Amino acid sequence: MKESFPEIPKDTSLTEMYVSIDRERKIDLLQNLIDRKFVNFENALDTIDFKLLESLFQKRIHPYFNKENFISRWDIAHEALSTSFALYESKHKVIVVDYDSVASSDEKKINEYRLLHAVIHEETHALSNPTHSINETEDVYISERQIGFDQHKITIPKFDKEETYEIDYENQKSQRIFHFFNEGVTEKFTREIFDEYATYKQFELTKEDKQEMLNIYDLNIQFFDLIVGYIAQKLHLEKQYITEAFYGSMFKGEDLADPELQKAFTEAISPSLSKTLTLFDNFKNDQEGDSIYT
Repeated sequence: MKESFPEIPKDTSLTEMYVSIDRERKIDLLQNLIDRKFVNFENALDTIDFKLLESLFQKRIHPYFNKENFISRWDIAHEALSTSFALYESKHKVIVVDYDSVASSDEKKINEYRLLHAVIHEETHALSNPTHSINETEDVYISERQIGFDQHKITIPKFDKEETYEIDYENQKSQRIFHFFNEGVTEKFTREIFDEYATYKQFELTKEDKQEMLNIYDLNIQFFDLIVGYIAQKLHLEKQYITEAFYGSMFKGEDLADPELQKAFTEAISPSLSKTLTLFDNFKNDQEGDSIYT
């Protein structure tokens, strides 16, 4: 199938365009970081103990913890977002939060906990060995980005080649599956850090409070748990061992260290989502359904 791309001016390389766009984006982000004009957001951000948060990450993911990738309180900006509550911009090492969307509860404390959860989730992305690059061949420009298991590769033809370009839709489908899976691994780890933080700070959270706060990634976690359950049954391994292996792989930005685990994972997370989900139909009823809402 053919798909048209925006025309690139003949005297402008894609790299130059990216540099120009990035420069404008960086200026916008810096302005937001300097202005600090969203009072409610700033007040909520002040309730987060970033020293404690950093120490929890460092203890939990040692020796993969990279202090330079931990986002400080002053590198978190408020901005209206159209597709999510929060995001991590790896090129600029900034976390962006749409606090108006995050703070949807009538209770101030719940909104503060929601912000904490969003920050921990994005910090987990930031610490997942993010990489990005722009390269070119004779015919195309190639932009690649990876955060944990989430890999994006975009190929764009040069202006003097065909005006249309063959899209690899199977590859796009595969990328979407790995993105979905990566959010599951990230959120699983996020909830563990959140629980440790909450225990240390002696939060008084009910089961209902947690369900209200943390339900946005439930499907991603279910998908992750299905993958782990399949591998555990196939290789006769403990689920926690497999989960920890995925954490290590995510933070290193590498394949699973155990080749047998990597092989089983590759078999499980098929490029065809429908095939993958069908594969797990026989295992769904065997899952214990571990929950942090205890």
